[in-house]
Amino acid sequence: MKRDPDRQSHPSESLFPHYSKEFIYYVYLHVDFDGVVSYIGMGKNKRAWSKIRSPDHKLWIASCKHDYVEIYEGGLTQLEAFSLESSLLLSGEYSPRFNEILRRT
Repeated sequence: MKRDPDRQSHPSESLFPHYSKEFIYYVYLHVDFDGVVSYIGMGKNKRAWSKIRSPDHKLWIASCKHDYVEIYEGGLTQLEAFSLESSLLLSGEYSPRFNEILRRT
């Protein structure tokens, strides 16, 4: 995905100056065969396919016989990706069973 040249900086950018402003981040979903979202995350490079997870999540990944990664949106700064990931987790649209933050609330 290419960056929109007219895109404005994120409103919270000044509060988080240490976040990367490179447009290399993405938000991804781990999706089961039946279309149920099991995990929502953000990353760059090959993070979405990383096997460093909770034991239950690792077991689920090992049992998958399909491409379980769906890139929700790419070409984001670190703060944009963090904001999008947070809004998806808090929206209630998905109930990903492997996201730690949802299990603690």
